[in-house]
Amino acid sequence: MSYPTHLTKVNDIFYYRIKVPTDLQHHFPCTVIKKSLKTDDLRSAKTLLIAIEYNTNKCFTLLRTGMLPDDMAKQVVQNLLPTRQKAVVAKSKILSEVTKQYVMAKESGWSAKSKMEFKGIFRLLLDTLGDVEIATITKPVVLELRATFQRLPANIYKKYPGKNIQQVLAETTIEPMSIKSVNKHVARLGSLLRYCMEEGLIYRNPASGLKISEKKRADEERKAYSKEDVGNIIKSLPNNPSTPERYWIPLIGLYSGMRLNEISQLREVGRAVFR
Repeated sequence: MSYPTHLTKVNDIFYYRIKVPTDLQHHFPCTVIKKSLKTDDLRSAKTLLIAIEYNTNKCFTLLRTGMLPDDMAKQVVQNLLPTRQKAVVAKSKILSEVTKQYVMAKESGWSAKSKMEFKGIFRLLLDTLGDVEIATITKPVVLELRATFQRLPANIYKKYPGKNIQQVLAETTIEPMSIKSVNKHVARLGSLLRYCMEEGLIYRNPASGLKISEKKRADEERKAYSKEDVGNIIKSLPNNPSTPERYWIPLIGLYSGMRLNEISQLREVGRAVFR
């Protein structure tokens, strides 16, 4: 026997079942909403179906406006979910638990460098925010965190061992980390919060769309070395008569701006000119 759309029968009881639209799934802890109508009578089930369909469509429309504050969007979703699924939403984990869970789930696909970077940012997050519940990390919290990152130095734990975040911020000679590093930290946090969203711990990712625009031109960003850096590089070049190219090619490139393949052809060009 066929039933109206979104109405199904399991063990003689009618259920309302609807798939959450793809564009709204980030709000929900599940991809399918399933509610028992607590009746085995088809006429009663059809009557209940009309009211539930109205509430569901109203919820989807409100969420699509994008104008609901986080707490209101959360309430709208909770009102739509059955009791069992609401309980899933209600649970909350603290930051240290979530980061450990995230690392265990993801580290097999990380390089050694990525693993070190993620663990470093998670340590910085805990030291800056405290071991808060993950659900309390809202967009205003992330914006304030981003502003704090803009005041902190790179390699904070190497430069200021034994000092907490507030003590470091009180220093008067801090050279803040680059905008690129700030964006990388926020992106790492965004990856963590996206994972939390997939696990049903939060409804949306408050760290998305918060990349700071870097106002430098591409050629300015490439000016990464100071005169001291360049001097140290030149001093470190291997000056071995058996491999002169390892010494002269970097120097020629430094002073001329030529490409590696252009420099490598200089000897052949010279032979052709003076032959």
